[in-house]
Amino acid sequence: MINSAKKLPLYECLEVYFLVDRYIPDKFEGTLYDLSHEIFEKLSPNEFLECVCLLTSTSPDAIIPADGLSCYVEFTTGLEINNILAMKDLFRKLGFI
Repeated sequence: MINSAKKLPLYECLEVYFLVDRYIPDKFEGTLYDLSHEIFEKLSPNEFLECVCLLTSTSPDAIIPADGLSCYVEFTTGLEINNILAMKDLFRKLGFI
């Protein structure tokens, strides 16, 4: 059974961010869910699995047999509650990228 997405410590947020950052466009018009879906479509299965593992603190063995829709929902929810998609803009403003 998959756990619900939760608020992560900063170091875990950064791990998720570095998995998805190359798929976050510089400019995007649409909803958070549209952007999450666009990123989801570009992730490899292993990247997606790793993201869901981190966002839910669930082992891969519990995620692999789980319902795909549940995994997708927790992925999208986890990106939102941890502000992962806003990190690129934050890092740019801070001069890190």
